[in-house]
Amino acid sequence: GNLLDTGLLGELGKQETDYEAESQQMSLEALRAQNRAIEDYVMRLVRQRDELRFVTKLAEERDSYYILGLEGPQVSDAQVKRAYRNLSRKEHPDKAGIGNTRRFQSIQQAYTNVMKQRKEGRACGCAAAGGGGEGGGA
Repeated sequence: GNLLDTGLLGELGKQETDYEAESQQMSLEALRAQNRAIEDYVMRLVRQRDELRFVTKLAEERDSYYILGLEGPQVSDAQVKRAYRNLSRKEHPDKAGIGNTRRFQSIQQAYTNVMKQRKEGRACGCAAAGGGGEGGGA
């Protein structure tokens, strides 16, 4: 757990010469146990990193649909394109003012993200990633 991780972090912060001196006095079994503990710690960090990447991807996907004013991945390609076109026209800096540039850029980025997710979903056959592609525009 966390208490062991704290101890490991302390161990990992030592100088190389300190490690050498300590390892000379440790039994082979103690060194192996220490290595196992470090490997376990690193694997927990890798799992946490992977979980965070997954959660971040889900949040970005939801944010992109939200920015476009859409319910989520279940909408059709035509609905995505229609929403993007309508928002682009309404929020374009030439129409809504130069101060609206960030909003317009976030709409463009959201559309790019959604279309990328949908394309990746079709490539892997993942229905949840937006397989509802009714081609054509409105």
